Amino acid sequence: MIDAREAFSEVASQYRRFERMVATGMGLFAFSVVLASLWGRMNGFFAAIGFLGWIITVASLFSLPRLACPACSKRIDKPVGDWCPCCGQRSLSGSTLSGRRKCTHCRRSMPNRQKGRVQKIRFCTNCSAYLDEEGL
Repeated sequence: MIDAREAFSEVASQYRRFERMVATGMGLFAFSVVLASLWGRMNGFFAAIGFLGWIITVASLFSLPRLACPACSKRIDKPVGDWCPCCGQRSLSGSTLSGRRKCTHCRRSMPNRQKGRVQKIRFCTNCSAYLDEEGL
């Protein structure tokens, strides 16, 4: 039997690469906007830098890896199950009025199931498999 962390390590490295590519693309785009506003006009060089940043961001969105648990094959980026994705305890409360769930063990607040993403996903929310040390 393969360890879930070992099986998930490739997806985690692809996801971290995706995050770096998005940050680079958005940084290039913001850099071109700031330079153009300081320069006073948008010339071809600034437009090319901005367009390159936009292309990098869009291309990386198409290469986004699917975040699925290797043990149960369910999505891990939404807190659907009873297990906390941060601490791995079976301690997620039901939805509150705001639609957020809260872990009674580590006191983290989880986003709505349809919106947002949990930061620092270390465990699967459905089967509590330990996936990553750093967290995604």
